Amino acid sequence: IIGGSMKFINRIFILLLFLSTPKAQYDAVSIGLQSLGENVLHSAAFYQDNIFVGLDFARMGMNIEDPDGEGGLSINLVMPRLGYRMPFKEKGQLESYNQVEGYLLFPIVATSGDVEMDNEMEEDIEDAMSLFGVKIGHSIQYNFNEELALLADVGFNMIFWDTTNEDTVMSLNLGMTYSKISLLFSF
Repeated sequence: IIGGSMKFINRIFILLLFLSTPKAQYDAVSIGLQSLGENVLHSAAFYQDNIFVGLDFARMGMNIEDPDGEGGLSINLVMPRLGYRMPFKEKGQLESYNQVEGYLLFPIVATSGDVEMDNEMEEDIEDAMSLFGVKIGHSIQYNFNEELALLADVGFNMIFWDTTNEDTVMSLNLGMTYSKISLLFSF
């Protein structure tokens, strides 16, 4: 479906991300963790009313040992995101929201030791890891006081990936559930 327009989507998303950030005028910030097996996804989001912008970060590493030497390959994943949350219910200290967000995934590839990659191989890995995603979820917020709250997010994450290699076009759509826990600091 997306075909060769992934770079166009990336540019539009980044433009929307910068236009929606009102010069860092936010009224709340959340810091969260989400476990992906052995890899932990670190997350930060800045809220202005019902709009939020965020940045997620994950790191994957691999050790390589062969007769020619040893080294490693690491891929750092930077995921800027833009979202909107709609108030759903409120009772006492509890608030809940329905939310939707879109994100991009930018890989940064690095090697260590005897492992070396040429530019073409590095570009192939980065192209293979460049994704676009959409999350639809529900967020429950427990307010300890006016400045501090605990957030629990659950939802559905849909990832879209496509690549073109000479005459071949490959596309993959991957859907999965997610959960995340965060601390929310309000100003």
